[in-house]
Amino acid sequence: MKARVKDDKIILSIGMIVKNEEKYLGDCLKSLKPLMESVPSELIIVDTGSTDRTIEIAQQYTDRIYDFEWINDFAAARNFGVEKARGQWFFQVDADEQLRDASELIDFLSDERKYKNYYTATITCHSYTNKELTAFSDANVVRMFRLGIGNKYHGAIHETPNRVVPTMELFSVLDHYGYIYETPEDQEKKQKRNNVLLEQELEKNPDSLRLIDHYVVSCSPDKREELLKHARELCKQDTQHYYFSNIYWKIIRHLYERHRFEDLEEAAEEYFGMTTREHVGDIEIRFFLGNVFYQKGETGKALKEYEKYLDLVDRYEDNSLQKQDDMCGVAEHTSFQDRQIILCQMTHCYFQEEDYEKVLETIKLISFNCIAPNLLPLMQTIIRDSVDKTSDYASLFDLDTWSDNKEAVETQRRSMKAFLANTCLELSGTENWEALIGLAQGKETPMARIVLAASESPAEGFSGQVLRELGENRDLAEDYGPILLIQGMRYGWELLPLLYQIGRDNFKQSALRIVEKVPDAVEIVSSYRPTEEEQNDLLWRAWMVEMDSRAFGKADEDVKLPLLRKLMEDFSWYVNNLYRVNLLCPEKLAVLPSPHRFGYWAGLALDAEKAGNDRDYIRYLREAARSCPEMADAVKLLLKEFEENNEEFQRRKEREQLAQKIKGMIEGMILGGQAENAKSVLEKYELIAPDDADIPSLKAAILQQTPFPEI
Repeated sequence: MKARVKDDKIILSIGMIVKNEEKYLGDCLKSLKPLMESVPSELIIVDTGSTDRTIEIAQQYTDRIYDFEWINDFAAARNFGVEKARGQWFFQVDADEQLRDASELIDFLSDERKYKNYYTATITCHSYTNKELTAFSDANVVRMFRLGIGNKYHGAIHETPNRVVPTMELFSVLDHYGYIYETPEDQEKKQKRNNVLLEQELEKNPDSLRLIDHYVVSCSPDKREELLKHARELCKQDTQHYYFSNIYWKIIRHLYERHRFEDLEEAAEEYFGMTTREHVGDIEIRFFLGNVFYQKGETGKALKEYEKYLDLVDRYEDNSLQKQDDMCGVAEHTSFQDRQIILCQMTHCYFQEEDYEKVLETIKLISFNCIAPNLLPLMQTIIRDSVDKTSDYASLFDLDTWSDNKEAVETQRRSMKAFLANTCLELSGTENWEALIGLAQGKETPMARIVLAASESPAEGFSGQVLRELGENRDLAEDYGPILLIQGMRYGWELLPLLYQIGRDNFKQSALRIVEKVPDAVEIVSSYRPTEEEQNDLLWRAWMVEMDSRAFGKADEDVKLPLLRKLMEDFSWYVNNLYRVNLLCPEKLAVLPSPHRFGYWAGLALDAEKAGNDRDYIRYLREAARSCPEMADAVKLLLKEFEENNEEFQRRKEREQLAQKIKGMIEGMILGGQAENAKSVLEKYELIAPDDADIPSLKAAILQQTPFPEI
């Protein structure tokens, strides 16, 4: 598409300077096509030495292509293009930019009553700084001016025309991709080129706030410190300067990066003391000032700054802030992601201030896609505690709507679903459960369906849709299986269909979460009575082994022994029905996992106890402890119980204690030289304990102490 317009009819001259821009140029020119088709236009391209396909691409759109010998001066190249222009307005576009929407420009340039009343016009340059296109900075800059009034570009680098009033504030956007670098080396190369030109310019004009504003972005920190100090003094002398606001927020950013928070607060106070209205630069100042107070723990002050920041960003987005601003309008922290970070920090501040209603109100504005995974646990704790304080359970369903969004980032979505499921688990069986059920009515989110299923009879709750979802969606089974299982155990529902849908892979985690989250879980597990069908099902026994072992670990002392016996019984049944009979013998047990060896010996110990065989009972318990060291402490409880309750064991223990006392007395007599008395006591002791292995050594000790008779 090439413009075919008579010279005297051209309204808009679009001017570009290019060099080796084949990567971007085609998309740039394509984005300009709607504007050029709607407004009488010409396209002027000034090439400064391309060696790639740049010229070939440009020729598809215009015949007005000119060569310009590069002299390290962007303004000179721009002005060369301006001299070739034949239109009424000149529009600067760079090859690495794309016009997002031409409608406002078309409207402005199609009405002579509008464009005749202005000399310059600003447009937003939206510069992306990462490949994901989530980080960017905005600058409202003069990109259009009336031709024929003597306006031209100045500045060898970051060149700009004069801002001649009246100026039309246009809110069309040029998306700029030139700050997205393939490698750090590419970025460094471009910065070095720019810095050389900026340094040369600053030598000629050291008081130029425009040059300082651009140079401090890429110069060394030491130079930045010196230049900003100088710029600060210049700004105090001219508080209406075009770059006044921009310079101050860069001073404040520099101080923030250096952690000089007191100096930052002083600079901010100084800035606001010299301004009479709000500027685009205030966005950055409020952003950094709020973060300073947040890091210092001054949550009330942080909230005030963040609220002002959000208000400024809202007004920036609806263009009302720019309309009243006559200064350079650059903003780097207006992105959706930036606002999400601030909302998260505001949530934390409200929580610290114990304003729990505001916490939940702010939470609903957050997209958890933007939260770093390492921050999610903190946010979830804040949510859970705030819900407890306010009883605002409706907020949980609002979050569930987000977590069910297929466009959400998977890691964040899964984390939030697991959190919501755990929260439901904690609430099951409490007085707040009824409130949760009421809120779930009529909702179609996964959490709502599970809550309703867990509140109904097993015939209604575990049939149809919910069971199918659990079988088809492993994540759903992992997240919400525990709440259905504990409710089933609490109310005596048939668990087998549910267990088979949840699947064995989720057993361990489900058991752990139930015992950790449900206050009365140990009581439920201890009192649960299975059906005969469940007792004879291998999968059910595997589940109960997990539940028994988790509950035992958390149980109070008074219920540990009954739970341990239940665990031994379930584990023994499971092991004996899992393996072939020929594997379950002492000679082959080594091939089994240690917990399964424990289950084998535990079963034998229980059988011996029922048969009244104390010796085998003790022996098998000790084998169980040796086979699975993790259960050794548990086995000690049974051994201790046996010792305390077995009369024969107590009598044997008393005899052993008496024997030790007598032998101690004999040894004392020997050491005291009373050999005859020791011999007399030993003879009597031998009559009641002839098999004591210590008797021979005691006799030998007495003989050594007895003197030989005189001859």
